[in-house]
Amino acid sequence: MQRIEIPETDFIIEYYWDNEFDQIFQYIDRNLTKNYTETFRNTEKYNQTQIYQHQIANASLQCEKQQLQYKQWQKIDQYLFVNEIPNVDSLHNLIEPTCEFIRKSDVFIGLRQSYINFSCQHCGLNPEHLQELQIQNLVNWFYKNQINLCPIISFICYLLYCRIHPSLDGNGRMGRLLFLENLNLERYYPISFIIDILRDGSLQQLYNQSNFKLIKQNEHNIQYPLANEYYIIKLDKNYVKLIIKILLQSKLYTYLSSQIKQESKIFIRKFMRNPNCQKSVHQQNILDQLLDIDQYQCCWELL
Repeated sequence: MQRIEIPETDFIIEYYWDNEFDQIFQYIDRNLTKNYTETFRNTEKYNQTQIYQHQIANASLQCEKQQLQYKQWQKIDQYLFVNEIPNVDSLHNLIEPTCEFIRKSDVFIGLRQSYINFSCQHCGLNPEHLQELQIQNLVNWFYKNQINLCPIISFICYLLYCRIHPSLDGNGRMGRLLFLENLNLERYYPISFIIDILRDGSLQQLYNQSNFKLIKQNEHNIQYPLANEYYIIKLDKNYVKLIIKILLQSKLYTYLSSQIKQESKIFIRKFMRNPNCQKSVHQQNILDQLLDIDQYQCCWELL
């Protein structure tokens, strides 16, 4: 058998036990836990050979101590599940769970379990209306500022891209990527960015209507603990509904609606509440005006 030599590379190891996790392991042999933590608690240097020898010496002992009761494993699994922040895997799972389909022109192909039927007018603008410069400006701005963007502004970028990109597969494939790329980053946002854009102080009313909860780190029966005691929004299927309600009351909507007639405002509100309503050519132009990137670029400072 060929002998394998482990290179003498130094590593710095820091090991700390979490208090809650330590309580769950109360039935584990305390001597094993104590010896293991004392060995690695202080920041010391170990080479790979020493680490390998330490693991071999405790291999048999660890195998004996891993025979825990089933209920204790359930508690461990529950702890790991509760302390894991869910990530958004796809935009359609966020907006409409169990929704898989391919849209081309006015024909639907594939599986669709949602009760919402999209209008054919959502399939995009004509290719001759492609606004390449505006699309490129939006993408460049997004990648330049994506580190400081909140989910709401990312969602607005997605809406903008859908309006100016006439694709046949459901509008804005790149727009979905822009939105998802920002949400998939492991960053946590305080609730202050929502409070800043609300004008009428109806934040609590919005949460009551949308069944959202504000969660704090020290709250009893905590579900998603975060560092620095930040408040967050629990992501669920009503997430987009809250975004739409916030958009209706944001500074951006106030700015744009001041340039639109009263009859157009009524239609825009109806469209935001029911995207499947029938739209005429005039009403379609109203939506294009509302989500026009040239007007929107003047409003970045407001958000």
